[in-house]
Amino acid sequence: MAIKRARKIQTIVALLSFLLPLLLLPYLFRIRDTSWRTSGLSGVPVVDLVAGQAQDQVIFYAASVGGIYRNASGELVWEPANTGLPLNPLRGLTVSAMAVDPQDPLHAYLAVSLGQGESALYQTTDGGESWSRLPWTPGEGITQAIAIFPGDGRVLYILHERRVFRSDDAGRSWRFVSFIPEGVEARHLLVSHQNADLLYLASANAGVLRSTDGGSSWQIINEGLKDHRIVQIAISPLTPQRLYVVTRQEVYRSDDGGVSWISIGRPSETAELTAIALDPERPGIVYLGTSDGRVLVTTNAGRSWVDMGGTPNQEPIYAIALAPRAQASVHVATADGIWRYTLSLPPEATPAPPAIVAAPTATATATATMTPRPTATQTRRSTPAPSATPSPSPTATPTPTPTPLPPPPP
Repeated sequence: MAIKRARKIQTIVALLSFLLPLLLLPYLFRIRDTSWRTSGLSGVPVVDLVAGQAQDQVIFYAASVGGIYRNASGELVWEPANTGLPLNPLRGLTVSAMAVDPQDPLHAYLAVSLGQGESALYQTTDGGESWSRLPWTPGEGITQAIAIFPGDGRVLYILHERRVFRSDDAGRSWRFVSFIPEGVEARHLLVSHQNADLLYLASANAGVLRSTDGGSSWQIINEGLKDHRIVQIAISPLTPQRLYVVTRQEVYRSDDGGVSWISIGRPSETAELTAIALDPERPGIVYLGTSDGRVLVTTNAGRSWVDMGGTPNQEPIYAIALAPRAQASVHVATADGIWRYTLSLPPEATPAPPAIVAAPTATATATATMTPRPTATQTRRSTPAPSATPSPSPTATPTPTPTPLPPPPP
């Protein structure tokens, strides 16, 4: 009898040992997901998100099909910022490109579609309180990118269809520079942080092109790039010769200004890559967005990647914006509003082995600490179809501080 009872107990213990981890899986995933909190505009499709920062001032600009919103606090308070913009009561506002002056967060630019194929360029100099139209008439087509020279905010480039335009007086006057080579489906345009005449262009079918004469001529620079369908391109502000390009499945890095590229892996095996943002104060830190709403981060320039988890709705991430100094957080734009992840990164750096690590379990706390860093720049994402009206912002909830991520190399 005692032997039978002992066997029953052993069987029960074995079953519990097997079933308990399965029963706890949903709970564990809920814990991981609490790392991401809504940052406002719940239910509003946000197609682009940029942040401008100077000293302790951070301003977010969010573009939706219902217009522009601004946030100067980083909390849940988003204000409509459409004064002076051609907001249509029926169609809303179609924003095709957005950029913030790296030296002045109050100064931002918008490229919008006016309908019937016409585009226009608007600027704000008061942080989105009002907008004014600039004297630029490109004709029919869509503006793919606005690029600002970080060394002098008065120097602007615009990529419109296959044409490149330049302004040297903050958009008051413009001149046509060149046509993009025939057959190239241009997608993004960037200016070097050190040289206003050094441009990089990412295409959807021809890889990366470079111009060393302000866009007058272009050369293809694809050595090492196996996939020429570029999703996005980014330049490291602290290491100007270092560039990153993202394809749907893979990330590449160049340490020689685009002369050659090396693959730094496929961080996600289950989803496509959709967005990238660099930490300008720590050149090894790179954030990636995915088509299933997750964010991946490397702190060692791509030798290893950490899965930071994702938004509960698993909507594709269209853009990533950083607010590292005052708020120490990552913000992502999705079809269900904006979501926020509070950071806590160590100041020192040590190498980490090449691996994708599961997201750390978060511990709730009211604030986060982090070495201050300036804001990364984003580019346009594909626009979701539905229109929406902003829902009231929920009450702010204390954002948990996750376990520190693997630090970058010294």
